[in-house]
Amino acid sequence: AVAVFMGLGGGYQDNGLHRLLLDAASGADDTLLARVLGEVDSLSRLGNAAVDRLSPEVLLLCAEAAVKLGRCEEGDSYLQAYLSAKPAANQFLARGYYCAAQVAASRAAGLKAEALVAATVAALEIAQRGLELARTNPNYRFLVYNGSVHIYNIGRVLLRPGRRR
Repeated sequence: AVAVFMGLGGGYQDNGLHRLLLDAASGADDTLLARVLGEVDSLSRLGNAAVDRLSPEVLLLCAEAAVKLGRCEEGDSYLQAYLSAKPAANQFLARGYYCAAQVAASRAAGLKAEALVAATVAALEIAQRGLELARTNPNYRFLVYNGSVHIYNIGRVLLRPGRRR
C-alpha cells in the first residue's frame, strides 16, 4: 500500500501526495484518486501524528478528490481536518468553501419542499463565502468563475419544475 508514495522520492511526503492527487484529478482517473485516498486513510489509521504531517493543502486536495468521487462524508472529514488547521485566507480557503458547499448540497439530495430549499440555500451561502474571498484578490479571478459554476450547480435543483414541492 505504501508503494504509491515510495516511488515519488520516498516516505509520506506532501509533494508526492500533492502530485498524485493533481495528476489523478486532472486526468479524471477515478481509480488513482480512490487509491490515493485509500493511502491517506491508511495514514489516518496509523494515528494523528501521521496525518498531522500532511500540509493543510493536501488535506483539501483529498477532500476535493473524495467529493469528486461522490464520497462526500469522507470528503467532509478531510475538509474538517483542513479547516481545523486554521488556514490562511487564500485560494485554498476559497476552494475549501466551495468543497464544503458541495458537501452541504449533497446532504440536501432527497429532501423536498422547505427542507430542500433551506438546505440548498445553506449550501449556497457557504459557496458565497468562497466567492467573496476569491473576489478580494485579482489573482483569484479563476476562482470567481469556479465559484459561479459551483453556485449554479448547487442552485439549479431549485430551478427544476416540481422539485420544490
